[in-house]
Parts: sequence; C-alpha cells; structure tokens
Amino acid sequence: MKKTFLILFVITIIASILRFYDLTKNPPGYYWDEVAIGYNAYSINQTGKDEWGAKFPLLFRSFNDYKAPLYIYAVAFSQKFLGPTDLSIRLPSAITGILSVPVLFFLTLELLKSSKIALTTSFLLATSSWHLQFSRIGFEGALALLLVLCGLLFFLLAIRKNIYLLIPSLLFFALSIMAYHAEKIFTPLFLASLFFFFKKALFEKPRKKLIIVILIGTIFFLPYLPTYFSSEGRVRLTQESIFGQKEPANILFIKNYLSNFSLDYLFFRGDQNGRHSVKKLGELFGWQLPFVLVGLWVLVKNRNKSSAIIFAWLLLAAIPVALVRPAPHAYRNFISVAAWEMVCAVGIWKLIKNYKTAFIIFVIAVYSFAVYLDHYYFHAKKAYAADWMDGNKEAVLYLKSVEKNYDRILVYKDLPPIYILFYGPYDPAKLHFSNHNLDHLGKYQYFHKFDLQRGQSKERTLVIVPSWAISSSDNILREIRMNNGDPLYRIYEL
Repeated sequence: MKKTFLILFVITIIASILRFYDLTKNPPGYYWDEVAIGYNAYSINQTGKDEWGAKFPLLFRSFNDYKAPLYIYAVAFSQKFLGPTDLSIRLPSAITGILSVPVLFFLTLELLKSSKIALTTSFLLATSSWHLQFSRIGFEGALALLLVLCGLLFFLLAIRKNIYLLIPSLLFFALSIMAYHAEKIFTPLFLASLFFFFKKALFEKPRKKLIIVILIGTIFFLPYLPTYFSSEGRVRLTQESIFGQKEPANILFIKNYLSNFSLDYLFFRGDQNGRHSVKKLGELFGWQLPFVLVGLWVLVKNRNKSSAIIFAWLLLAAIPVALVRPAPHAYRNFISVAAWEMVCAVGIWKLIKNYKTAFIIFVIAVYSFAVYLDHYYFHAKKAYAADWMDGNKEAVLYLKSVEKNYDRILVYKDLPPIYILFYGPYDPAKLHFSNHNLDHLGKYQYFHKFDLQRGQSKERTLVIVPSWAISSSDNILREIRMNNGDPLYRIYEL
C-alpha cells in the first residue's frame, strides 16, 4: 500500500505542476467573467456587498446574469492573502483541480475496489486536457466537480461504514449546487439515483439514525432552494433555453443530449469554443477511444451498483447541456470528465495483458499529451487570444500608469468597465453610491459615439478607442496588441 500512495503522491505532484505552471499568463487574457468574479470578491471583502450593493448574496448579479456564489467567496478568501490579483482569481480553481486527483483515486478505489484502476483514473484526470482547461481558469467548474466527488465518496463510505458519514456527503452535494448552475440540475438527479440504488442498504440502517441524518442533510439544501424558483436563479436558463425556438423543444433536447456522446466531440475535435478547448483535439484523447468502448462494455457486462452509478453519472451530466444552447458544451458537461476517465481506466486494465502492451499504451499517451501541450502553450494562446478578451487588462494597466497626467480619460464602449473596476481597483463603495453608474468611474468617462473634437476642451484628456477607429498616422501614444500581435486599442491625447 505504501507503493500505491507513493505513486499517488507523484501523480498529484504532476497534477500540481500542470495546473500551477504559467497559471497567470496562460490562458493569455482574463475573460470578463473571470474579472467579474474577481471584482465581486474584492467588493465582498471591502464592503460585505457585491458590485450591485447586495449584502452577501446567494446569487451575484453580473452582465445581466446571475453567478453561483461559492467560487466568488472562495476568490474573496484567496484575496485576503493575495489582494485583488490575477492569481487570486485562478488559484481556487487550480487548487480544487489538484485536490480532485487524489479524491478521485479514493472514490474509484471505493467504487471499483482496484488500486491499479484507481491510480490509472487519477493519472488520467491529472493529465486530462479537458480537466486542465477548466482548472487553469477562474471559472466555477473545477470547484463543483471536487464537491461532487467528495459527496459521492462520503455517500459510499456511509453505506459501507457509518451512516453519519451521509451528513458530510449531503453537505458536499449541497455546496456543489452553490458552486455552478449546471449542478442545480445534475446534483439532485444524481443524488436521487444514489438513494434509489442503495435504498435497501439505507433502510437496513437504524431508522432513527437515518431520519436524523436526512433531516440534517436537508437543512444544507434549504438556503439555496429559493434560487430554483426565483427569476434571478432561472435567468441563464431563460436566456439560452431550447424552448421557444423554431425547432420543437423535444427535438432540440434529443439533439443536444446526444451531442454530448458524439465521438467527434469526445475524441477528435472537442468543443469549438476557444475558451473550452484547443479545438484541434477531442475533450478526451483520441487514443482513449478503444479503451472507453471496452470499459463501457465491461461495466455493462458487470451490471452491479458501481456500473449503475457510473452510467447514471454520464447520462445525467448531459441533461443540463440538453436544456440550453449551444451543444455540445464542454464546460456545462464538465462534471462528466471524471466518470469518462474512470471508464477509460477500466478499459485499459481489461486490455492490458503484459508489460509490453502497457509500455506501448504509455508511449502513445505521452505522445498525445505532448501534442496537446504544444497546442495549449504555443498555438491556442495566440489563435484564441480574442476569445479570452486578451489586451483589455493591458489597456487598463497602461491607463492607470499615466492617469495622474490627465484630467479625464475617455473610454470607448468596447473596453468593458469591469476591467477598470478590477484592475483599478475602483472603490466598490463609490460604485454603490453612484447606483452602479458605469459611464463615469472617477476620471474614466465612457462614450458611445465618435463625435469627439480635438482642442475644444481645456482639460488634458486621454482617449482610448478600438484600433480600427483611428488611423495609425495620427499621434498615437500607445497601441495595445493582443498576445498574437493583432492590434486591439489605440490611445491618444485629445
């Protein structure tokens, strides 16, 4: 067993290196959802309110949408030590991504009773391009996945050992729905399936203890329950719903649902959103296809509770994606990545007959991973710089460095105000006092039409506009370019 834990430790170190290396620089830019999370966390720390003035909310209003709260509070905690920095935004995601690796080992060991399958599963997750993509950015998915893994692990331990372990299980599951909106749908369905699979084992427990545990567990879900019924809690579902489209909703649901199991999506091209993948490889590596198919066959053949849990996991994870557009969607379907790696590990150990076979698989896997790293670090960061809104941070940092020399700074609407708020940083109390007026942030004033006239104001004025809005022959003080060299903004004096 010492050897097993030593290997797990090495795998966790590998996972840590892959998630911490160059974390603040790749992806190259900070998408505005990341920056909004960072500013709301800063506002919570400074005022106890979000950017809109709501006190310790359970839903954070942002860009006419409402974000789940848990990751924002995690970033607020990291800012206690790091301040409102880029690292504070992405660090909680990286840490929870790393922790998922050993937790998945113990979960797989509990579920499939095989240390070699458990180690393989954890290694596959540690080196998964799908998991790396979302545990290196300031999004909520990695945190939600870790909580679901912990919830399932403690649920299985509660069945086998002590019913009171169901209390932390239900707590983790309740927290998962506060971490990411997709889990508001997935978690209750998955939890219901677990109670169904183990109903006999649960009712064999002392009835009094079971009732106490369920009552305590129910309390964990109550604070967030109103968000299921509020208009704020349903706004994203309403905005991107399959209902009310030209094509019938039932047809769209089936198409969207099945797209999550497309071989093209899973193994060859992946999600074609530049924030969700490198777009040249599948969400899983192509070499994994035969092992996943064999793993599915083995699980179907076994027909036990472990197989049922894994299939329920995969089938239920596709439902949140099926209800909205677009599909497939690697982020909304992110909760399934651990289950897919588990299936693949089962297939690998079914097909491995000797060390020679294992070595060949290892070489192919290493080559595929090297190809992925090449795409991720040398090509995707340039090709998809615009997807990450690269250049907005750099523009604001330059404006902040020279703002003392100017009476006012005119900003064209293409530069989202959230970047000025966070990278200023702008005092949240002032934002609350102005009733969230984003057109006037101290010296920064937004304009929406190009009707500026030179020389008509006695104030010394700096102007930032998109690169297409002004000729490079004019007196440009600074040109802001994205990571790939494309011009984004030009800055000049009025």
